[in-house]
Amino acid sequence: MKILLGLQARTNSKRLPKKVMRKINGNPLLFYVLERLKKSKLSDKIYVLTSTEQGDQTIANYCKENKINIYLGNLNDVLSRYYDFVKEKKIDAVIRISADSPLIDFNLVNKMYDLFLKNNHNYDIITNVFPRTFPKGQSVEIIKSSTLKFLTQSNLKVDEKEHVTSFIYKNPKIFKILNYKYTKNQSSLRLSIDNKNDFSNFKNFAKTNTNFLNYNLDKIIEEWKEKKN
Repeated sequence: MKILLGLQARTNSKRLPKKVMRKINGNPLLFYVLERLKKSKLSDKIYVLTSTEQGDQTIANYCKENKINIYLGNLNDVLSRYYDFVKEKKIDAVIRISADSPLIDFNLVNKMYDLFLKNNHNYDIITNVFPRTFPKGQSVEIIKSSTLKFLTQSNLKVDEKEHVTSFIYKNPKIFKILNYKYTKNQSSLRLSIDNKNDFSNFKNFAKTNTNFLNYNLDKIIEEWKEKKN
């Protein structure tokens, strides 16, 4: 079974424009997401999925300069971006992660990847957000290519095409979903970068935890909460 990791990235975020290219310690946010993902089993299977729009050229240029695999697709129809990607690469499934997750746990990616390999015949998607027990910024979805094809052939709303898996979660009786849960509910914790406050919190965290790229999620949560207290 052929699986690739598709990291979706854009610069036109409304709440924090160009967030994935904003720099911390001389490196863009995207760098930290990639560095953590490179520690996973998918280190040589990572693609940054951005758009063909001029505004996202900075992402494409950064990837080319740093020899990072990229794929350019539709800006707002992220569903078609993913489906066109899996068609072109002729893969069986894609691991979907957002580029606003600089603290994504590589161990979590490994566990869910292994879980998918063992159960891929039984499920359309393996996720950890239905319901969410992991902190925000730790979302991992492994979606079959056949599931993406079904979605693209369905009569979806504009927002359902932008938020690739929302239709699945709205219609759980149609799809076979396996949800991976954390040891305890940490869904209220924000580790994603969605606004200026999130960015500032991560910037401070990165400066005071110089070895954070090697932290597992338990260690991240421990240090994050200690910093906030």
